[in-house]
Amino acid sequence: MMSTPLQNSSRLTPKKTNLDSMDKIIFWIMAAATALMLIMFSFPFFNGLMYTIDDLQNLHLPNRSFYANALSEGSDFTWCPDLFCGFDLHAEGQVGMYHPLHLLLYRFLPLCLAFNLELFLLIRSCF
Repeated sequence: MMSTPLQNSSRLTPKKTNLDSMDKIIFWIMAAATALMLIMFSFPFFNGLMYTIDDLQNLHLPNRSFYANALSEGSDFTWCPDLFCGFDLHAEGQVGMYHPLHLLLYRFLPLCLAFNLELFLLIRSCF
């Protein structure tokens, strides 16, 4: 006797399985750890502060400050005359000058808010 597709459909659908209690505990621990990290990293964002440590303070923040100022003035933001005897900041690549999100953030928001929002979105996308 030949089986019809309707009779074989029960073999093709995966069976629903419940997570055992250990998997649920691990899930909730990871969710709590992720939420805690997001809260920690968003603290400056909601308090008008900025993370300024190591490269954030010495490289990224000054470059983004120049970038934001150039965008607000409508001047060329690819060449920075303040570094060395002039520096092609676009070629350095850390600022991401033509990224659509960066263009919007640094053109329309204050530097502190744009910088924190960029960091918050970057860290949030890691999880």
